[in-house]
Amino acid sequence: MLRLTRWTLLGLGLFHLPAVVAGAGGDLIWNFVDLESPGVCSKVSTDRGTAFTQYWSEGTELVRGFDVATGALRWQATGGPGEVASDLTAGDGMVLSTTYSPALAGTSVGTVFTRARDAATGDLLWSQSLGPGHFRYESTAIAFDSKVTAVVGGRRTAGDPGNVFDFFVATYDTTTGAPRWTDVFDVSRSWDRAEAVAVGGGVVAVGGRITRESIDLFHVRVYSALSGTLLWHNSVGGREASALVIRGGRIYVTGLAGFSLADGSHVRAYELRTGALLWQRHVPDAWMQSIAILGKKLVVGGRREDRKSEVRAYRRDTGRSLWRSRRTRSVVRDLAVGTNRVYAAGDVFNGFTFIQALKGGSAKRLWSRGFGASKGRPENCSLALENGYLVVASSLGAGGGQIVSAYVP
Repeated sequence: MLRLTRWTLLGLGLFHLPAVVAGAGGDLIWNFVDLESPGVCSKVSTDRGTAFTQYWSEGTELVRGFDVATGALRWQATGGPGEVASDLTAGDGMVLSTTYSPALAGTSVGTVFTRARDAATGDLLWSQSLGPGHFRYESTAIAFDSKVTAVVGGRRTAGDPGNVFDFFVATYDTTTGAPRWTDVFDVSRSWDRAEAVAVGGGVVAVGGRITRESIDLFHVRVYSALSGTLLWHNSVGGREASALVIRGGRIYVTGLAGFSLADGSHVRAYELRTGALLWQRHVPDAWMQSIAILGKKLVVGGRREDRKSEVRAYRRDTGRSLWRSRRTRSVVRDLAVGTNRVYAAGDVFNGFTFIQALKGGSAKRLWSRGFGASKGRPENCSLALENGYLVVASSLGAGGGQIVSAYVP
């Protein structure tokens, strides 16, 4: 049937738009659409009844907080001019984000910025920068443990960004923002980059890529969160470790196993403290870019060489494959999990963003929704689950707008 959304916010005004609704789940509750501030979506995260989004809008970071139940805009804040938005995360009453300046005064020297804001008000709690000095820094990911440290992973290079990259990790005290430790390393003056970061169990885990003798490697590093001591590292043939998660004394990692999608993806489980490989699986003809934990299951999602999206589930203890789900002409960008449900969001090649709910035990599709607009192709889709609301953030391509929506999960 056809029904109107409860609330749709257009710019700073209210506007109602129709939504197609079917079944118990997937009802569109509210929609925030801002066509006046074109931007690229980086991330959505949730905490204590609020959804937080980060966009790179007209050359600056734009962070917003929404009431998850109504879509009311509680606050918004901006970063510095000329900063590229990289990543955002929230929890325990804080919102942390990272950005970088791609160039300063016409040079190739860049700075990474890390900011902590109060989740209720958006007030800035602390801000730190890394660089510029002689090097150009770019951040790619952020994570934090509320009791220990905030983390930024990314890349560092001197001169032209097309030259040698150094893999770097910087950590800060979450409460005060005081710097803790930083690790920068380079393998044979090669193309090294941190892509994903997680904090938990007293460690900082980083996944990315290193290049040795012109061969790209899937690389994982684990440090003591307090001291920065390197506990272990592991490399295996592949393009990069794209996503990772820590749970139950283990770290689960996925990413591209070669130069192209035809080489497939690694899915690997390590013992957190020692780096012992517990199990590994190969996903053929696909790049798994997202990862999530659903009870005793590990779920990964991404895209296939045949232009289909794919979501797979494994047993966390043994790695036994449980199920897979595919969708034609699409890419999975992000995953979220709820009670016996897996939610996937991404792009459809005809210009729409899609969101679908899968049954956690069987991959049965429970509902699916799509949206798009004529101003541009939706991209960089992200989603999060909070208080019975599934929040999705996306952007309408270059020069398009910002879209944040909430659905009944």
